[in-house]
Amino acid sequence: MISAVRICPKCGAEIPADAPEGGCPGCLLESGLRLLDEEAFGDLALTEMKLGENALAMTLAARGLSANPIEKDAATGPWSLEVFARVTAATGDHDRSIAALKKLLSIPYEGPLAAHTPLTPALLKLDPMFDPLRSDPRFQKLCEEKQK
Repeated sequence: MISAVRICPKCGAEIPADAPEGGCPGCLLESGLRLLDEEAFGDLALTEMKLGENALAMTLAARGLSANPIEKDAATGPWSLEVFARVTAATGDHDRSIAALKKLLSIPYEGPLAAHTPLTPALLKLDPMFDPLRSDPRFQKLCEEKQK
């Protein structure tokens, strides 16, 4: 039995035969992401990072950062920046990770993970999520500095 090719009405992409009605998987995901609150982007980004979906993790971390910047919300904006620092460290974008860490170490904030502990130079030395940065001299300097 030959089935007709379905085309996504939003983007024009071919819809796989096993995809649900209403659009291609990319458009369905995009429309679902619009319904999420800002904090969900961080959780999803960290999950995708651990699953090895680096491109999606970076997209979600960047989306969270743009949806909830520090300039918009000083209380929860740093959460998105910390998630961004963690994802960029794990996915190999060390320059952006270190820049985010510098910013985080320079401001008071409540961390996004369970205990809400903010990153400190001492915690950077211990946190395994930052292992990819350990050999970078800039990261080593952050671990030693006492920020203002």
